[in-house]
Amino acid sequence: MNVKLDRVFALLGNLQRLRIVHLLAQTGMRFCVCELVEILGLPQPTISRLLVPLRAYGIVEVSRDRQWVYYKLAPKFQKWLANIFAEAPLSDSELSRDLKRAVGYCKERDRQGNRATCGSRHTPKTIPRKGKAKL
Repeated sequence: MNVKLDRVFALLGNLQRLRIVHLLAQTGMRFCVCELVEILGLPQPTISRLLVPLRAYGIVEVSRDRQWVYYKLAPKFQKWLANIFAEAPLSDSELSRDLKRAVGYCKERDRQGNRATCGSRHTPKTIPRKGKAKL
């Protein structure tokens, strides 16, 4: 793989960045920033800032589809990180919630022809949101 593992693990030492990488590794999907905002419940500037070093180090790759910029794990990291997450006991409930929200988001995206759902006028109902409870 010819990478400095200490740098990879240092980048993953940030919990919010770990949440992004976990999501990308476990789903094998690509997500745009606005989808990550909805799934992770973090502000857009925070997501963008967290992605910069992942992109700079080559952990994530970028692709464009019209106005959307998508992020996915680089192939050289996909299997390796997916195996790490699969073997590690998942005691962090936040990572589990992220994954459940992502699955709902991916289902909605499939219904919309594999387009980013952030361009739609509504948020998929399958994704539980943090904050105010529904009455």
